[in-house]
Amino acid sequence: MKKFLVYIPVAIVFIISSCSSIIQIPVKYPPELTITNENKTIVIINDFDISKLNLQNPKEIEVYISGVKNLINGLTDSISEDDKLKFTVCDTLTKIKADSIFSTDTFPGYKEFICRENSASNLLTINNLEIFFDQEDNYDDLEEDKVTSRDHYLGIRAGFELYSSNGKLIDNSNVEVLKLHKTRMVLTKWITIDPSVKKAGENVDLLSYAVGRKYRGKFYPSTDFVTRQYYKGKVFRESNKFIEKGDWGNARIVLLKMTESTNPKISQEKVAHNLSVANEALGY
Repeated sequence: MKKFLVYIPVAIVFIISSCSSIIQIPVKYPPELTITNENKTIVIINDFDISKLNLQNPKEIEVYISGVKNLINGLTDSISEDDKLKFTVCDTLTKIKADSIFSTDTFPGYKEFICRENSASNLLTINNLEIFFDQEDNYDDLEEDKVTSRDHYLGIRAGFELYSSNGKLIDNSNVEVLKLHKTRMVLTKWITIDPSVKKAGENVDLLSYAVGRKYRGKFYPSTDFVTRQYYKGKVFRESNKFIEKGDWGNARIVLLKMTESTNPKISQEKVAHNLSVANEALGY
C-alpha cells in the first residue's frame, strides 16, 4: 500500500504536465522615445569632457576619445529602412570635447539656438562615457572552493540627455553594454592579471558603437521573446496546430470560436488563457 502511495504524486505531476506545454512568443513593445515634430532631425553634441578624468596615460586618453567617436558613429549610421529619423553631428568632435561655441554651458538658450541653427527638431547631448571592468570566477568541477580561471567583462556606460527644440528635457538616461573581454587563468584565488583600459581599445570601440545603436533603438518598436504556458488536449488540437507553427492569427480565430461553445468538455477558463497568449503574441 505504501509503495502505491509513493507513485501517486508522480502520476499527478505527469498528468498536469501532459495537459500543458510552453512556447516562446514574440512580444512587441512601442518605441521608448517618440519625436512628434515632422522634422525628425536630432543634432548631437559631445558634452563629455575627458580632461576632467585626470588620465595620465596618453594611450588611455586615446581609447576614450576613440570610444566617443564610435559612440557617435553608432548613433549616426543610417538604417536602410529608415527614411525619417536622422541623427546629425553639430561639432566635428575631433577634440576631447566640443568647441566652446557648441558647449552646453556657454550661454542660456543654447539648446534653442543649436536646434535653430541646424534646423533640428531635437538636441541630444552626450554627458558621460564610462569604461569599466567586471569579473566572474570559474571554479574547479571537483574542488568547489578552487578558482581555476576568471572571466573579465568589459562594459561601456554612456549618459544621454535629449531636449526638444524649445529646450525642454525629454529624456535623461544611461545606456550600458557589457561583453566578455578576456578569460585568464588564476594562480591563486586572490592573484590574477587585471585588464587595462589602454589595451582594450578594439573592444571599447565595438562596445561604444553598440551603445550608440542601443540608444538609437529607443526610437523604434522592439520585439522580445518570452516563455508562456498554453493548454493542450483534444479540444485544443486545431488551435494548437497554429500555435505551434507560430500562426497566431489563425490560432486566435479558432480560439474565439471556442469561446462561443456550450460544450461542457471545453474549459472556458483554459480557452481564455490560450486566447490571452495568442493576443499577447499579436500585440493585442
